[in-house]
Amino acid sequence: MGKIVQDVEDELFDAEYLTSTVGWAVSLGCAAVAEVQPEDPLEYLGLWLTRHVENDTIKKRFYQEKEEEERRIAAEIAAENARLEAQQQLEVSKAAAFEAIRTSIEDPWTLWSLSIQAVSSFTGCSAAYVAVIVDEWPPDKPKRKVGEDGELLEEEEEEEEEEEEEEEEEEEGEEGEEGVKKKKKKKQEWKFDGEDEKEEVKKEGEGEEEEEQEEEEEEEEEEEEDEDKEKNADEEDEDGQKEEEKKEEPKKFDYSKKRLIYVATTPNNTFLVNKQLTRDMGKVTFKVLDDTQYPLNIPNVLYQRGMHFFSGLPKLGAYYAAPVTITNQEGLRQIVVMLCTDTLKGVNGGSGKAFTSSELDVMDGVVFAMSAALQELYKEPPDPPPEEIPPPVATEEELMPASEDGVPRSRRGSQESVRRSSGLNRTLSSASGSIPRSEPGSKRTSLTSGAGVKPAPGTKRQSIAGAGKRLSGVPAADSVAVKGQADGRRRSGSKVPMDGTAAPSRRGSGAAAQDQTGEGLPEEAAAAEKPPPPKISERLKEMMKALKAALLASQPEPIKEEEEDGEKEEEEEEAGEAEEGEEEEGEEEDEEEEDEDEEEEDGEAAAVKEEGAEKEEGEKEEEEEAEEEEEEEDKFLLAQKNLENAKKNAKKLKKKLTKAQKKLQTLEKALEEAQKKVEEAMKALEISKGPLGVVLTLTQEVQWKELLRIKRWLYAPFASYMLLKAVLFLLGHPKEQFDDWGTARTISQTTLMEGVKQFDATKEISEDKWLEIYGRVKGVEDKQLEAESALVYLLKQWLVAVKRIGEAAAEHRSREEDANKAKASKEEGVKEVESITKEVEAAMAALAAAETEAEAAAAEKERLEQERAEKEGEADEAEDERDEEEDEEDEDD
Repeated sequence: MGKIVQDVEDELFDAEYLTSTVGWAVSLGCAAVAEVQPEDPLEYLGLWLTRHVENDTIKKRFYQEKEEEERRIAAEIAAENARLEAQQQLEVSKAAAFEAIRTSIEDPWTLWSLSIQAVSSFTGCSAAYVAVIVDEWPPDKPKRKVGEDGELLEEEEEEEEEEEEEEEEEEEGEEGEEGVKKKKKKKQEWKFDGEDEKEEVKKEGEGEEEEEQEEEEEEEEEEEEDEDKEKNADEEDEDGQKEEEKKEEPKKFDYSKKRLIYVATTPNNTFLVNKQLTRDMGKVTFKVLDDTQYPLNIPNVLYQRGMHFFSGLPKLGAYYAAPVTITNQEGLRQIVVMLCTDTLKGVNGGSGKAFTSSELDVMDGVVFAMSAALQELYKEPPDPPPEEIPPPVATEEELMPASEDGVPRSRRGSQESVRRSSGLNRTLSSASGSIPRSEPGSKRTSLTSGAGVKPAPGTKRQSIAGAGKRLSGVPAADSVAVKGQADGRRRSGSKVPMDGTAAPSRRGSGAAAQDQTGEGLPEEAAAAEKPPPPKISERLKEMMKALKAALLASQPEPIKEEEEDGEKEEEEEEAGEAEEGEEEEGEEEDEEEEDEDEEEEDGEAAAVKEEGAEKEEGEKEEEEEAEEEEEEEDKFLLAQKNLENAKKNAKKLKKKLTKAQKKLQTLEKALEEAQKKVEEAMKALEISKGPLGVVLTLTQEVQWKELLRIKRWLYAPFASYMLLKAVLFLLGHPKEQFDDWGTARTISQTTLMEGVKQFDATKEISEDKWLEIYGRVKGVEDKQLEAESALVYLLKQWLVAVKRIGEAAAEHRSREEDANKAKASKEEGVKEVESITKEVEAAMAALAAAETEAEAAAAEKERLEQERAEKEGEADEAEDERDEEEDEEDEDD
């Protein structure tokens, strides 16, 4: 049963399977057989099913191809839409990039970066770089010659004479043939006059023929003159027409003295930065400046003659250079920047293909946007907003000293006149110092020789770029300051040409002269300078006196005096020793005489012994007494000798003490002089700080606007760049930083002014460093700085002030060292006097002891002499008695 059920289930499954797979086709085939009723239904059904299968395959293939076509069309539509969208997005990106370039009107370096980025992004270039059109470095200077007073004089007079001669020649040439004929006629007339003089001896009667010939010649000459006048009038008309045509022609900017310097490149071409392209090197590029002033597009530079390759090897590829122009103040279109790109093949890539039209359109758009941005950058920087205007560091009353009547000296009028005439287009606050002009013989001179003001006749501009004299700013100041500075230079052995060794007949202008008057200085420093500066001749005499005094003060005279004192002391010691030797010799002679006397006495004693034996006992007693007397005499003589020695020693020490006291007095005077010089040097140092305060005040006033001006420079002008290099070098920046203008300008916008304000001008700076600074600013003139930047001009004055303060500080340090040495010498002298005083006290004590001992010895000697005299008297009496007794005995006998 189960098997039957299983078979039934299998049959049902097979029926379902057949129905789902071939049932529909078989049904249709059967219907077709029923409809046609062929002779062989099975064959018909088989053929029908075979054809049905083929038709179904064809339908499937058709629908599949149709679907694929629909999908392909849809994909193409999507791709086209994506391309259009991408193109639209690209155009939006280009427009945004162009707008970013056009609105980049604050920083040229940002403009370069955006331009190079846009060209690199939207073209297939291998390199892009920006070149700025700059003047030749260094600029041409007029010829100079040295005058009698050592000044550098421009050969203006000779040039003017040459110009006048040329003008005269031109005027003579403009006269045309008429002028030439007149000259010839004059020459002929002179010639005729000479011939007439020679022929005075000839006969006078050539007469009528000669007169007729002369009249004919004169008529011919008059006719020729008329014809010449007509010709000259025609020529003048033609010249006038040509001049009018020339005037109608548009003027072009002169690029004859320009060169290109590359300031920005793509990352793979940074070696080009700061490279220069001169006219001789880049003849092809300079054609854009001189001739076409249109973009230069070279499809393959290998086929172009005159191309310059910085790598040294020719390469395959395209080169495109487009000029970026602005309208200058004269209304001329001026090329200020060149945008250059290439596709040169090299190690770092490069297609070597020519630029397409779309790529050229991109570069043209970048150039157009750059031109618009640079036109805005070319405008005068705006005034600072109120919140950016710094408060004045010092008021005018604080900067300017009061006059004798107590009324502050106002400089407001001179400030305004200078600001109007400076040509710097800047607004200075009237609350602080200015840059006034210097006039000959005036009692009030300025920090510098004037800003944009033409000096009066006879005055000389003081510039940091002169023969080294003007950087130092050494003033022809009072004798005290000059003496201190000259002495300090002599002591330091300075040989730098910046030490202010100007001709003595010149009076320093600028910061130097401000020290003389106290103008712009603290009141205490200015109050010390009451009398006005004398005339140049008197000033010269005072300077010479001061220099002589400084030279005498710097000579080692005290050492010579000490040597002389030492020699005198040695001579006195030798003389004392000789006197002592003489005294000792005298004492020895006395002792010898005493010995001789003693010997004579001994002889007499012996003779007495021989007289009789009866006196032996008395002689023994006498001998004992004589020995005692000799001992006492020796003690007495020794005491006397000790006393003499003590007196000599005391006398010698007193002399030594007197000399030491005199030497101490000399040292005290030297210390007082050294302290006075320290005070004078300190005053000079304080005076020298005055101009620095004025300069810093002015820099704060112009800082905001002038830093913006410097930020907008496409490239630093020559004079300003040299001056900024010198300042950065003095502030301690390495050479690699300020030799690259991109880095130097960044420093100028960030830390430069803070470094200037915080710089310690009193610290010691080597002369080698000042020599290097002088070498960097050599050739930089005030006029250039005034025209380029007020801030850089003030930085030059800051250098002058720092140099002067450094010299004054060095002088003060030198004076302090001298004072310390004098103080140490005085202390040693005091110690020496104290030591000698102790020795003198000891010698006086020894002298007192010797005197006491000598007195005691003298008293003892006197006592012994008295006793001996008494004994001798008694002996004489005894002898007289004996003699009387003997006489009596003789009488008795």
